[in-house]
Amino acid sequence: MTDDLQTKIALLEKEINHLDPELSMKVALLEKEVSQYNGLIAKFDLTIDKLTDVSTSLEKLAVVHEQRLTYQEKKTEEIVEKMNDEIKRIVETLDKLATKEEEHYEDLSTRMHAIEKWKWTVVGGAIVASLLASKVDFSKLFTFIP
Repeated sequence: MTDDLQTKIALLEKEINHLDPELSMKVALLEKEVSQYNGLIAKFDLTIDKLTDVSTSLEKLAVVHEQRLTYQEKKTEEIVEKMNDEIKRIVETLDKLATKEEEHYEDLSTRMHAIEKWKWTVVGGAIVASLLASKVDFSKLFTFIP
């Protein structure tokens, strides 16, 4: 400050002290309170800066979390799709096996019927042969042989 300005300030302070002697004390108290408020404001600025940093960190964390969730959803969809494909493949394989089983059953059933027909034919033939054999006298049959 210049000397001229300092002298003007000193004169003003003297005039103020003459007007109200308690005024200088009030001004000093106000200056003290203003300096306390300046300290609070500085703390608020620091707190706001820290909150801004935390907010930025949270935004970054939210973006990373969202990316992870998106990746997991994509992978889950891929896994579900693969599982559905595998289930379809298994069902198709089971259907083919069931068809083969049915064909095998039909083949066995046809064979069994053929064997049963042959068996009853043989049994019928044996019955007819035994009836004929019971009517034939074998002793007379072999006596004509020279």
